[in-house]
Amino acid sequence: YAAHSWELFGFRSWMVAFLVAAAALPAGADLAPITWIATAILLLGVPASILGNEAALRFGRRRALTAIMLASAACAGAIGFLPGLPFALIVGVAAVYGVLVMADSASLTVGAVTSADPMAKGATLGLHATLGFAGAFFGPLAFGAVLDLAGGSGRLAWGLAFASLGAVVLLGPLALRWADLDRPAAAPPPAS
Repeated sequence: YAAHSWELFGFRSWMVAFLVAAAALPAGADLAPITWIATAILLLGVPASILGNEAALRFGRRRALTAIMLASAACAGAIGFLPGLPFALIVGVAAVYGVLVMADSASLTVGAVTSADPMAKGATLGLHATLGFAGAFFGPLAFGAVLDLAGGSGRLAWGLAFASLGAVVLLGPLALRWADLDRPAAAPPPAS
């Protein structure tokens, strides 16, 4: 969840600036609709989260989450290198990325709830939220640091900054393999 939140909030925090930078490359581009475009992309995340959990129920949580995170990392690795190409293509890839970055959200939380020891669900969810919000805090900061270290603007800087999000979300499948979220939850202890 920390890797997911790192990527999600890195993407959300920097999307408008990225779209402005990508749209501004052709001189005289109309920047007025950028916030509307970003809003539409973010709204795609709501059904994506629900459908991602449905995919986890159908194909297995670890398998679905791993596929989503790998696809999201690939998208992150590509999108930042697109400025200079047609803006409609960049918006299309940003929309796909917006769907992928949210598709694992609900399923990660459901996985935490269902795999938690019944006597420690509150503590499990508290730790889940703490790690997630830590990722959400540090993801945008790291993105900005990479962007600055790579020159602050231009295709290479944006590409490396987005690739840094992809690198972190690749830790998700490793954590899922370690946690094995597809195992059944422990049975509650017998009543005394």
